[in-house]
Amino acid sequence: MAANHLRAKGLDEYEANRLATTLGDKLNVRDPSAVDAFLEKYTSLDTPLSFQDWCSCFCRCNELITMPPATVKNHLDTLWDVMDVTDEGLVHTLLKTPSLLVHDPQDIGSKVEALQAVMALPEEEATAQLIIERFARHPTILARSVDALESQLDGLARLLGTDIQRAARLAFKVPALAAQSNEELEGHMELLSKLLGLETEKVQALVLRQPSLLARTSEGLQAKIDAYTELFGPEHVGTALAGAPQLLTMKVEAVTARHELLQQLVGLVPAWETQMAEASKETLAVWLCSSEKKLRRLEIAAQNRRLSRMQLYRLLSNSESRWINDMAQAGLGPDGTPIGGQG
Repeated sequence: MAANHLRAKGLDEYEANRLATTLGDKLNVRDPSAVDAFLEKYTSLDTPLSFQDWCSCFCRCNELITMPPATVKNHLDTLWDVMDVTDEGLVHTLLKTPSLLVHDPQDIGSKVEALQAVMALPEEEATAQLIIERFARHPTILARSVDALESQLDGLARLLGTDIQRAARLAFKVPALAAQSNEELEGHMELLSKLLGLETEKVQALVLRQPSLLARTSEGLQAKIDAYTELFGPEHVGTALAGAPQLLTMKVEAVTARHELLQQLVGLVPAWETQMAEASKETLAVWLCSSEKKLRRLEIAAQNRRLSRMQLYRLLSNSESRWINDMAQAGLGPDGTPIGGQG
């Protein structure tokens, strides 16, 4: 009954059913009139949130339903001051992470100030809104004190052999690094070192380039490294992935498909086949991070006398602007078609 009532008020079926179930289970509010009375306590508050906005927040954060309206309003107003955003900006953030209203906004503000001070980024790159939105996805971060958060970042810095400023910037980029304990992160570092057969300094360098690796599960890493060991060989997999750590964030199937495509394309020009066979595994790993569009440059180059004589490394490593310039010098337009009958 309550779900049908909420659907009639504009909620979609999923939110209507979820909110009706939550209200019934947590507050024993099931009758449509009781549902209206409950929601009116919040929708009547002087906030920029609409009826649908409040319902979405309650659906995504069940704990919010049990909080008194006055407390929610106080938290909302304080959070608004901390974030210093427009009505639309506040609504946008709360719809993404309504659990922010459960925590003490003053404490959140202190953490934002501490992070801004440590990161020392330009204000427009690390606004309070952006910091809050990124870190709020991890409740453990919000639950930590400022001192505990700074201790976590200091431990991350020591683990990676860097300074706390860079560690804080890495955590800003990958908030999971600030959510996990230092013990968990140390375990991930040890696993990477063991699986890749690399010494600590090289693993540190790898993670500094691709920090999301520390946030991945051991099972996921193991499966990918097993697949890449088959591709690069057990004696080369460590150095190959150290040179192109982003491979560990890509789908193995996609990388395998690119490898097959690359082998097919270099076969168009015998010299390229030789160059690929002689290329280091690190270079091959970098090439496999390329987009299909970049790999298909070889199709164009193979049909052009000038471009077909170029080194494989140059064709696959040059920026898009340099590639367009190379094509122009070979009498080709940006789309690879001949200009004025050349080619």
